[in-house]
Amino acid sequence: MIEEHLTYEKCLERLEHSFLKVSLGNVDFQHPTLRDMLLNLLKDKPDVRHRCIKLASPNGLAEMLSGLENKSLGKQLIVHRIEIKDNTDLILLNKRIKEVLSESLKLESQLRILDSAIMLLPTKREIKVSPSEINLKDFNKCPIGISLNTIIESIKEIDFYNVNEVHDLSNWNEILSRFYIIAPYIFNFEHPKYLSLLIDKIDNSEIKDIVNFISILSDNNPLILNQVCSKELMSYLDNSIKTELNNKIKDSNLIHYDDSMDNYEDEYDYYQNWYNESAEIIEIAKNFYHSVKLKPIEIINELEELIDFKAPPYGDPHEDDYEYETSSDFSEFWTIEKIMEDL
Repeated sequence: MIEEHLTYEKCLERLEHSFLKVSLGNVDFQHPTLRDMLLNLLKDKPDVRHRCIKLASPNGLAEMLSGLENKSLGKQLIVHRIEIKDNTDLILLNKRIKEVLSESLKLESQLRILDSAIMLLPTKREIKVSPSEINLKDFNKCPIGISLNTIIESIKEIDFYNVNEVHDLSNWNEILSRFYIIAPYIFNFEHPKYLSLLIDKIDNSEIKDIVNFISILSDNNPLILNQVCSKELMSYLDNSIKTELNNKIKDSNLIHYDDSMDNYEDEYDYYQNWYNESAEIIEIAKNFYHSVKLKPIEIINELEELIDFKAPPYGDPHEDDYEYETSSDFSEFWTIEKIMEDL
């Protein structure tokens, strides 16, 4: 007798209101414990496990990658996820990673995979071990190394850029900064093939994002930096940063603390905004001059001194506005009904 599988729609209809909830087209479990129970039932069935790996979402892949760390450390933990148990699982995992990273994804999904990969990097006493301190050839042959290699190989390709061209420079900085944390652990890794194409995104980018991009290139691929960053661009950034620094110094003249305290709250709020903007442009300036190997200009120190000099003398005037309501009667929260509702 051949067992027929129910359609997705029929399954959803049967499980809604008991195991599953559907809201605005999104399907989720009624409670995490139901999800964990299902995973515990399924994870030891090879055929089901293989199908789960083949269909894994970006979040699912991130969970599976994190499981590789526990396995490499020999940790026996009670986990509620599909774990990679054998070489067949590992092959399917890396195939799925390639498939998912070849698609156009939200930045959050891509970063989730990359952040999970970073957690797999070798550590000693919870401190990341330098690539020079391990045998990279051997590391690249182990399950973690193989998966990290798959991620780096997928992200470096021009196809990855083509399907994600919609990302602005800020998004690419997020991706590249993580790429270059992982890449040194890959034996003979290659740089992304689309770095020179990202220069086209500079025209519509903020100074902060341009400088961050230059900083990433300076630290990891200075040859490309010399090829794509023209003297005109460097001059534009230099002049823009100096102008912003000077503007913040001029704006500091508007900060006056009245002895009568009548305007202290307004002055404090103005200072906080000025302080945040000044701190940001100082960080951008230092990052830029370090990246292009130039000595930081004196005006940076001048603005840093002003930040301390202009600090509010009486602290935060809004502290008295914060009210904390407490109740001594918690009985309404600790009823059988509430506990069972949560379960």
